[in-house]
Amino acid sequence: MGVIVSTSQAQNAKKSFRNAKKFFEGQQYQESLTELNRAITVDTNYFDAYVLRAQIFEKLEILEKAASDYEKASALNPKSIDNFINAGRLNYQLKNYTKAILLLNRANNFDSKNFQVLQYKGLTHVKLNDYQQAIFALDKALQLEQTTLCFYARGEANDSLKNYDLAIDDYNNAIRLNPNFQEAFFALSKTYLKSNRFDRALEFANNAVQKFPEVPEAYEIRSLIFYKRGELLNAINDLSKLETLTENKPSVLFTRGVYYFEYEHFQNAKSDFSQVLAIEPSNYLAIYCRGKANEELMENESAIKDFLLFLTLTDNNPIYSKEIADTKKRLFELNREMDSPIVIIDSPMVINQNRLAAFNNLEDLLIQGKITDQSNISSVTINGQAVELGTNNEFKYNLNISEINKLTITATDVYGNFSTIYYDLQKTDTELPVVRLATPFVSENGEIYIKSDGPSLYIEGEIEDASLITGIFIDGVRASFDSTKYNPKFNATISILNKSSIVIKAVDENNNRQEKSFLLIH
Repeated sequence: MGVIVSTSQAQNAKKSFRNAKKFFEGQQYQESLTELNRAITVDTNYFDAYVLRAQIFEKLEILEKAASDYEKASALNPKSIDNFINAGRLNYQLKNYTKAILLLNRANNFDSKNFQVLQYKGLTHVKLNDYQQAIFALDKALQLEQTTLCFYARGEANDSLKNYDLAIDDYNNAIRLNPNFQEAFFALSKTYLKSNRFDRALEFANNAVQKFPEVPEAYEIRSLIFYKRGELLNAINDLSKLETLTENKPSVLFTRGVYYFEYEHFQNAKSDFSQVLAIEPSNYLAIYCRGKANEELMENESAIKDFLLFLTLTDNNPIYSKEIADTKKRLFELNREMDSPIVIIDSPMVINQNRLAAFNNLEDLLIQGKITDQSNISSVTINGQAVELGTNNEFKYNLNISEINKLTITATDVYGNFSTIYYDLQKTDTELPVVRLATPFVSENGEIYIKSDGPSLYIEGEIEDASLITGIFIDGVRASFDSTKYNPKFNATISILNKSSIVIKAVDENNNRQEKSFLLIH
């Protein structure tokens, strides 16, 4: 329900409106707006005031307010089709496509054969991706009046529906009506390209470059056509022209870098990607592509640095899943080495490099050690059984040795380099060597009776042990014996001057030691 306006208020509103019209006719728009605001303040339902104010706002390019006033006017007079059209048209320009189509449909309900309504309905349906409805409206509009814009918009709709032949006809008609309509030339070249008619695409792209030599899009499209035709050098040349026109636009530099890479001009590709990163340091794909260029240039350290940075920044972002997977493969190969892993045994004791000591009374043998290698270790086995590695490639493994006498350890790294070491298990006893003297005579109490007064004494005896003997010493003097024989005999001549006792020490290969003292009775 409208506000009731008194006769005097209505006269004041009309006076303000008459003043506003005069100011409008004299192009004094701000003064006109002042008067219109007064009129609308007095009479909020002043239809003509809203229409005139909308026209002024439009002339001042204040389109939001202009559209709002046209909408208000259409609400005050629903049969005023022009206000619906203007409100719909301005909302289309403001990219308020949903609101625009509602307003245009209202206008269409009043006049289904209005060219303006049909044209803007078609344009709006294109923006809403409702291509069939767009074609329906534009077909009707073109029956009323053939315009460049209608043909072009219908071409867009047919193009989007992959009706390429129909789209080509529409774009050609748009060019026929306006030979300088850039968008139609560019769209026509793209449509020929999408339909794989490369020669025709290039023909119209060449025409576009000749007609619009300073328009960047002409070179962008022709460059893409050259690329699709496999003419990489021509594509690169067009991008170089485009680079000049766009003042080093990052997207142009990036595309040229990609083309240089495919053309195997890796240094130029690297330069373009580096220029992109100087402008956009967080351009992840430029980092990845520069890494590939560095790899091709055999600048492996730089390549690894770029690839690692790419992985860090993308952080497994699924958008870059393909590039991430490729980067990991490239890093794997860049880090490839040919050295075999080294197996180090800490326990049990290694004897003579290829034997391990194992006590006879044990069923299980704890094997401890570590693996050293430049690369990650993929597997370790002991006698064919998998062994788990610790964080520093150390390992512990209990091996049942009750029925085996050999040990095999194999370590393999992620590149397939491997090393295998073999050990014999030398099962040893824990018994101490037994010292027995043959010469001189020894009493049951361990006493040696010396019959002569000489300063030296000849000693001869035998060591009993299940293991080989590695050393026999008499008061620190090494005795003579055969270390390759079990239970060896030994002899030595030692000084006994001023001695009342001697000590004989025997050591076996398992480091079992026995020391036995004898008293000397002169």
